[in-house]
Amino acid sequence: MDRNDLSKYFKELKWKAGIDKPLTPHILRHTYCTNLRDNGTDITLIKELAGHQDIQTTARYYLGVSKQTLRDAVRKNLNYGTQRDSEALPTAA
Repeated sequence: MDRNDLSKYFKELKWKAGIDKPLTPHILRHTYCTNLRDNGTDITLIKELAGHQDIQTTARYYLGVSKQTLRDAVRKNLNYGTQRDSEALPTAA
C-alpha cells in the first residue's frame, strides 16, 4: 500500500464513519498516545509504543515541555546526596 492508497483509504473510512474533522494516520497516532497519557500511562511506555528514539521527543509532544524545561528539572531535582553548587557549605564554628 503506498501513501496515496492509504490517504484514499482514510478518506473513505472518514466518510463512512461520518467524521467531519481531519483524519490521517498521524492524527490517529497522536490521538492514541494522548489518550494513553490522559489515562495515566507512564511516558516511557508511550515512548516505546510511539516508536520514538528519544524520550525528549515524547516529552515534547505529550508533556508539552521543552528540552530546557527538562534540563532545568534535572538540575533542580536530581540529587546524588552531594552538596549542590548553589548552596553554601556550612562553616565550622
